[in-house]
Amino acid sequence: MPLSPDAPRDSKSSSIISFLKQDSSFPYVRITGTGDNQWGSPVYVSKLDTPAVRLDCTGWCPAAIPDRIHLPAAATVPNTSDGTVTLYDEYRGYVLGLWRASPNADGSWTAQGADVYYSDSNGLAGSLPGSDEARNAGHRGLNSMVRVLRYDEVKSGLVDHVLELFVNTARMEHVFPMTGHEAHGTMDVSAPPEGTRIRIKPWINLDGYNLSPAAKVIATALQRYGAVIGDQTGGPASIGVENTVLGGRGDLWRTLLTPDALKNIPFDAFEVVELGYDPTALP
Repeated sequence: MPLSPDAPRDSKSSSIISFLKQDSSFPYVRITGTGDNQWGSPVYVSKLDTPAVRLDCTGWCPAAIPDRIHLPAAATVPNTSDGTVTLYDEYRGYVLGLWRASPNADGSWTAQGADVYYSDSNGLAGSLPGSDEARNAGHRGLNSMVRVLRYDEVKSGLVDHVLELFVNTARMEHVFPMTGHEAHGTMDVSAPPEGTRIRIKPWINLDGYNLSPAAKVIATALQRYGAVIGDQTGGPASIGVENTVLGGRGDLWRTLLTPDALKNIPFDAFEVVELGYDPTALP
C-alpha cells in the first residue's frame, strides 16, 4: 500500500541519509542488472502445465517451502555468488525465491536458502503480528518479488509496490517489516538498520530531474511506496531489476534503462520514514 504523504519522518532521517551518502560509492541510487551488469535475478512464471520437479533446500529453508516446484525446464541460474532465482507460481498462489540455486542432472533443483510468500496474503512474514499468512517466511522478512523490478511493470508505466534497496553497509539491527538482520555490518548509530524505509520526499516535483520515462516510473514508486533496506552490497546503494537475458527474453533493459538512470536524483531528495512504521496498523 502507498505511504501517506503525512507518514512520519524519523528523527534521525538527516543523519541516516548523510551516512548513506558517505557510504555509497555513487552519489545516487544505482540500477543493477541493466547494461553489461547482469547481476539481476531471473524471474520465471509457472504455467498451469509446467511439470513439477523436486527441490532440495539445504540451508535457510522455511518450513513452508514446497518440496516439488513448477520451475520451467529452461530456467537458468546467474553466475553470481548469490545465484538467485525467483519463481512466480500464479496457479498455486506463491512467490518463491531461491538462493545459491542449482539444477541437477536428473531435473531436480538444490538451493542453500529460500523464501516463500503467498500471493493472497498481505505479504508480511508470518512471524510478524500484522501478518495474515503464517507460512510466509524467508529473506528476513522481504519476499523475492520486491527484490527485483520486472521489465513488464516498468514498461507498462506503473510500479505499484514497495521496492528493496541494497546498501553498502547496514546497522546490525532490524525494524519492521524485517524479521532479522545480517550478522555483519556496523553498529554506527547513524547507519540504517535493515527494514529502514526511505522515500523521495513527497513534496518534490519529479519533473525537475529530467528523467527518462522508465526512470520516472521507478522514481514515482520510490516517492509513493518507498524502498526498504533489506541487504548489503559491499558497494553502491542500488535497486535490482530482473535478468531478462537468463529469463529467455533477451536484453530488454538495454533500450529502456541504464545503471545511471536515477543519477539526477541526489540522496538529499530522500527522507527516512519513522523506523518501524507500519502503515497497515493504522485504523
